[in-house]
Amino acid sequence: GKELSRMLIDTLGVPQYFYYDDISDEYFLVTKQALQEDVNNGIEQLSCHLVAGNGDEKWTTKYTLKGNLVNVVLTNSNYFIFVNASDFSNGADFKFDGKNETSAFGIYINHDGSIKGYHKFDSDGGLVLSSAMKVNSNILSLVGRSNPQNKNEPVFLLVSPDGEIVFKNKEEIRNSFNP
Repeated sequence: GKELSRMLIDTLGVPQYFYYDDISDEYFLVTKQALQEDVNNGIEQLSCHLVAGNGDEKWTTKYTLKGNLVNVVLTNSNYFIFVNASDFSNGADFKFDGKNETSAFGIYINHDGSIKGYHKFDSDGGLVLSSAMKVNSNILSLVGRSNPQNKNEPVFLLVSPDGEIVFKNKEEIRNSFNP
């Protein structure tokens, strides 16, 4: 319980996920905050930050979404951020408007902050994840519900660290990739 260090990290948001890598002396932080212009429609900003041990920010990536963070899974020194969203955008070249139907997204961020790509996992009626975790170095487990408004059926997915579906319990589950 002894405090080893203290620093003020100006994140401009509420922390959602925090990870400290003691080998590289870096902090990975995910924050979420309401955007003033979109406060009434539920759209928020999700920011991913890599901060050096001395407090200097190495990089930040920002997204807008109407949804929630599920989890961050570390894969081979990269970050796989899983969210549920009915609206999602990186502010530049990727935008999803689900027209109030929620899909699950995996945002694959390389250690240098560059985006490797976006995986969208969905089915008719939507797909909502409740859990995303690493099983081993080759498999990630995604658990959730498909068509949550009507059928609310359980979904189990096993995916590779690159986001490709290895196993799915429902044939109608789709995965699309945008590099």
